[in-house]
Amino acid sequence: MNETIGQVIRRLRKERNFTQEELAEQLGVTAQAVSKWESEIGMPDISQVVPLATVFGVPTDVLFGRYGVNDSEDVGRICEEIEQMNNRTFASDEEALAVEMQMIGRYREALKTYPNNTRLLLDLCAQSYLTVQEYSEIMEAKQQEELLNESIRNGNLVIKYSSETAEVINARRWIAAVYAKMNRWNEAYETVGQLPLLFEDIRGIRLAELKWEAGETKEERELRCDNLHELLKTLHHQVVMLGHNYAKEGQYEDAYRCYSFLRGLIVLLYGEEEYVPPFHVSSIFLYIDPAFCLVKLGRYEEAVDLLEQGVLFEEKQAKHYNVREKLETPLLRENTFHYVGNEYGPSRVKARIRRYRKDFAPLEENPRYRAILEKLGER
Repeated sequence: MNETIGQVIRRLRKERNFTQEELAEQLGVTAQAVSKWESEIGMPDISQVVPLATVFGVPTDVLFGRYGVNDSEDVGRICEEIEQMNNRTFASDEEALAVEMQMIGRYREALKTYPNNTRLLLDLCAQSYLTVQEYSEIMEAKQQEELLNESIRNGNLVIKYSSETAEVINARRWIAAVYAKMNRWNEAYETVGQLPLLFEDIRGIRLAELKWEAGETKEERELRCDNLHELLKTLHHQVVMLGHNYAKEGQYEDAYRCYSFLRGLIVLLYGEEEYVPPFHVSSIFLYIDPAFCLVKLGRYEEAVDLLEQGVLFEEKQAKHYNVREKLETPLLRENTFHYVGNEYGPSRVKARIRRYRKDFAPLEENPRYRAILEKLGER
């Protein structure tokens, strides 16, 4: 969206509930001068650009109509470079946190060039929240609060400026998660209530039904495969969270059944040997958390089996990280090419096992478990 500087000044003034007189007073000019700017009869002097940006709380580029600029190729390259910063193993949580903060800094710098670019804003909204979520135990309370408030601000900017429904929906989801992290539950519930009641894959499912009726079986099969990918993403999250709920209440058998169901379903659809689902599936949920449940149930050998499989799974993820490929799977054979965007995070696996170290104490005498710790650098 391209605006003249007069249109930008008028919009920003109204958004901040300033009258022309109030804005003029803050800038040390007359109300008539502000009126001329907004009417495009005159232009603000170059010396007024920085004061204007300061009063409105925006980068100077915004005044020249750069807000919401979507230079997709350049912004996409920047986002990919930032994401790659975290694609390695870290010696400690402190080192990992330092890199996370560097990533946040890079997003902030990019937004100076592309102010209010909705992709950058949404990525920074998510990154700020996830950093606090992952490393709150070693972060100062003030730093956490600043990042969470920044996440809310950026998410609201996405909602304000984005014309993409998916971006707005994701922004509301992140904002709700931030409010929950801050124990601001009423605001979290209100934000979730603003999400549209929709079923994202209804179009694909209906198209598949039409292809079936038309006898176009190959086209139908392709649609069914794509639909299953999308449905599994939603199902994956719900089953994981149900398992977490049972585990939190000490119902470890039920929790283990949830995790096992999910693992079995993924193996069924994607294969048992080299499967790498085309969305984020973490070894934490497939192997580490269910191993914790098995330890609580006294099934130690099975727990070690899962831990070994979890480490191997992470190594497998590393080979496919951010690679565009066509997977060969047992059932979903009509896949289109896609990025396997799995998040490869051995440091997170280490952190999860570290969290369970006291619970895993009964495994300490098991040589296979000790070998796992040694491989992860935890001994």
